[in-house]
Amino acid sequence: VVLSAHGRTTNMLIEAAEHALSGSVGIEEVTRTHAILVRDLEVASNEVDALLEELHSLLRGVSLIRELTRRTLDQIMSFGERLSTTIVAAAMRNHGIEANAINAWEAGMVTDSRHGSAAPLPEAEGSIAAALGRMSGVPVVTGFLGRDHKGTITTLGRSGSDLSASLIGAALQAEEVQIWTDVS
Repeated sequence: VVLSAHGRTTNMLIEAAEHALSGSVGIEEVTRTHAILVRDLEVASNEVDALLEELHSLLRGVSLIRELTRRTLDQIMSFGERLSTTIVAAAMRNHGIEANAINAWEAGMVTDSRHGSAAPLPEAEGSIAAALGRMSGVPVVTGFLGRDHKGTITTLGRSGSDLSASLIGAALQAEEVQIWTDVS
């Protein structure tokens, strides 16, 4: 399973980053959105809370130095997918499905270093097949994300989760890739 961020989360994260750049740190809307999901899906909030704390710290850093690079923005935007996979994998486990939230880079998604529009490298397909082949249960993978050879989080650009799903499907020699979305 490859997931995007829930709803408007990516836009909320970009707005939070822009506000942090001008000195105002706040993730209330992101926190509220995910608290509702945690409550409605009846999952524990400890992993979600830890991610939200990490996000808040990163935004605080942006606020303190008043600098927002494309690299830092990729890191901030990664929290949407990371929160999504954490919540959905926990909900799946609550329903008796062995599921694990996996960051795309742990699943072998290696990219170039073009922050905001990274391209998967040719070796990604083999890395993905090998990494996911070693995992048990259902991997719930962050779409939209990768890491470059330096270990820096990258994003594949908007709608990158569809690309991620297609690349992962190809690497696993899937007969079919289904894209489920709430947008046209």
